[in-house]
Amino acid sequence: MTARFESIDIARHFDICQQMRAISYQASFGSLQGFAQEYGESYRHRLQLKIDQLPQACCHLWLDDQIIGQTEAKLLELSDVGYLNLLVLKPEFQRQGYGRLMVDYLSELFRHLGKTRLQLSVSPSNHPAMAFYRNNGWQDKGLRSQTSTMHLMEKSL
Repeated sequence: MTARFESIDIARHFDICQQMRAISYQASFGSLQGFAQEYGESYRHRLQLKIDQLPQACCHLWLDDQIIGQTEAKLLELSDVGYLNLLVLKPEFQRQGYGRLMVDYLSELFRHLGKTRLQLSVSPSNHPAMAFYRNNGWQDKGLRSQTSTMHLMEKSL
């Protein structure tokens, strides 16, 4: 089996993008309540803006002829940080090294772009994600803000 990254083709695969987002949303918040409002057509527009900015960071991970994962990332202006908005695998492909492959891919991309750190937000109730990031060298920087329930995680490149 051959794994490869391809920039998201939003015209062909927007439904898969929404499915991937639903997997992440469910894992983060424990339900899909509120998902439809946040990840309907307005998501298509937000995703297209990210693809336009940095297409190689907004990718599907393919295993042969099947999409098994998705990354969405962006540059933070006037910063040494690359920000990961989404890193998700279909559940049946988790714990097989593909998550690490995705992080390695994005790390190399952002290193090449001159960034020295990666950041992302994660729900502390998403125990598998928290464990994955900690086990792969990410540091928990605590709550993003006083009004947030999400934690900021950071990894040096």
